[in-house]
Amino acid sequence: MIFRPQHVPDRTTDSDGRLVGKTGDRFALPILIICLLFALCQLAFNALTLDTWMDEGKYLMKGYWYLTGQVPPYSAIDPTFYMPLPFYSVGAMEWLFGIGYLPGRALAIFFAIACLVLVYLTGTRIGQSRLAGTGAAVLVAGYPVTLTYFATATPYALVSCLSLALILVLLAVRTRWIAWGLSGIILWALLFTRPNMLPIAMLPAAWALLIEPRRKIECLAVAVVTFLAASLATLWVFGNGLLEVVLDVPGLSQIASLLGAPPAPISKILPLTVSPLDPVLSLREVPTYFYLYFFRPYFAVSAMTLAVVALRILSAWRGPGERRIKPIDLILVYFWTATLLHYLLSLSYCVDCIIPYTNYFLPVGALGVAALLGEISRLTLNSRPVFAAFICVCVMAVVMHASPSFPTLLRPKTDLVRTAATELAAQLRPILPPTGRVLVLSDRVEAAQAVWLAGGVIEARSLYLPTNYREPKPGVTPEDRAKIDAITWEAGFWNEDNMRRALDRDYRTLLVERRASYGDVLARTVRDGIPFGDVVARRFSLASVAKVGDRTFELYQRRD
Repeated sequence: MIFRPQHVPDRTTDSDGRLVGKTGDRFALPILIICLLFALCQLAFNALTLDTWMDEGKYLMKGYWYLTGQVPPYSAIDPTFYMPLPFYSVGAMEWLFGIGYLPGRALAIFFAIACLVLVYLTGTRIGQSRLAGTGAAVLVAGYPVTLTYFATATPYALVSCLSLALILVLLAVRTRWIAWGLSGIILWALLFTRPNMLPIAMLPAAWALLIEPRRKIECLAVAVVTFLAASLATLWVFGNGLLEVVLDVPGLSQIASLLGAPPAPISKILPLTVSPLDPVLSLREVPTYFYLYFFRPYFAVSAMTLAVVALRILSAWRGPGERRIKPIDLILVYFWTATLLHYLLSLSYCVDCIIPYTNYFLPVGALGVAALLGEISRLTLNSRPVFAAFICVCVMAVVMHASPSFPTLLRPKTDLVRTAATELAAQLRPILPPTGRVLVLSDRVEAAQAVWLAGGVIEARSLYLPTNYREPKPGVTPEDRAKIDAITWEAGFWNEDNMRRALDRDYRTLLVERRASYGDVLARTVRDGIPFGDVVARRFSLASVAKVGDRTFELYQRRD
């Protein structure tokens, strides 16, 4: 079960046709070094220049507040439905190096470079040559969309790093009970980083049953025990709020329901309500979106993985000895299953979110390049086709960076959220109250991020109000409407009525952007240029005004 590159001093290929000699190693090493240096420089440039957006701000803001105890997670104050590990990892960086965007982005760059190293090490074992591992790393670094999202304070690079570590542990660790124990820990980290990564459990499960040569059930049991032990310890630390989030994960939610566990508040509210931000599309449009937002931007990795599938089928047809299940078979099944599931689920709330989401799985899919080079070498018994295929991968990587047809959702933006938040924070810093949370009444994320940069804390549900607004679906029964009113606030959402009640009695400090028009979510509440202006005028007094360009922000305090 140990997949190691073999080294034959004076030959370019071994008896199976694999490129393993000194020629391939000498060619691979400088390309790998260039790849890593380019990726590091591009990641650093991205970290310094990229604008920010809601998701990155959410992890940075909440991570710092959670770690410092200013906001309790999974509580009535912040009933978040995200997992804890990404928050605490970026929060720790801010605690060490100060509040801001760069500490979290520096951690992401560390995980991104670790991903490339893990891709190389894993690819070397799968393709049985250093050239194969280098080819896989080159393809990952060739995607500008990957180097964009991997440079932001989000879980993309962390999830990919953990996924690759899981595969490498199963491939390379000689002591199998240690390998499977580590697998359980990595599965725990993946689940408590991003619950939608739970499908990766199919990989070690299938590995134990189909590939592991002996003690299959014992190996699987070790992974399950370590996973459950780490998971139960985490749930004990965070309590019932996190348990509700875990039991809401697709797959686990169905099991929990069969066992009679009550559904989480968010599970009750979402089926009965709608958001103005929810996309509406017909089934006929799905193939078009699949082509635009997945197949076209990720054509290279798709083509490589499908080519490996074709070669594996050819190998199985030509030789009965090749009909056994190999690690790359499970890896590619996981890549396509997880990617397509994420794609289909994301259509329910964001038709183009698969562009960033695919980066969770892309480094795993890039291992198909290593397998492809290994299969070409084995089938042709010649080093030239392998070198030719490797050069094609390098050319594709260069073309992807040079071509504008490989989009991200960040570079085209011109809103300059990060700049506006930084400028507003400088004005808010001397006027924010020393204690207490600020409710942000705005439909733009920079106002909330400015409070964080200024050292303040916001009411969690106002991080970005449009995403938390829910209204009953048309035609709901009076009984369902009463249920909606009772649990909307509990689940971390708001509607016009319960926001008015909260403004009237609960909040003490408001940050409001005054402007002529607002989007659909807040438009009907606007009075005198601000959302819920009638309640604000009745209960609050203007304390200070800040201006960023031609935009006006007003800080209000409750009248005693």
